[in-house]
Amino acid sequence: MFHFDQLVKLSFWFTPRPGEAGVYFARSAILFGLLFLIALVLWLFIAKIKKKGFNPIRAKLGRKIYTCLFTVSLIGGVLVFFRAERIPYLSIRFLVLLLFITFIVWLILILRYYLRKYKSEMVEYEEFQRKQKYLK
Repeated sequence: MFHFDQLVKLSFWFTPRPGEAGVYFARSAILFGLLFLIALVLWLFIAKIKKKGFNPIRAKLGRKIYTCLFTVSLIGGVLVFFRAERIPYLSIRFLVLLLFITFIVWLILILRYYLRKYKSEMVEYEEFQRKQKYLK
């Protein structure tokens, strides 16, 4: 059973050899694998958008999300590999915590872009498209 009082101990986060990779290892491997699959599907979706009616603003948002998911899943997969191989200092729990915090901050920045700039850029692009239609 997991004891939550361990989470406040520095020795828990910075143990050079965290021990057996059990259920938590399997869950984290599945999580990073799913993030990678979502990034792959998003990449295929962006490629399809480029073939059809290309919208650079929508593609920009898709690239931001894709880059976030792909990078986090790749680094997470490497950290899971280090944990499985029990490589000292590269398998410490703190690196996974740092990656998780980075992921959350990255998602907040993407959400901030979506809420503040995306809609205004879409309106500007649609206005530009409308002007281009009459200029042809």
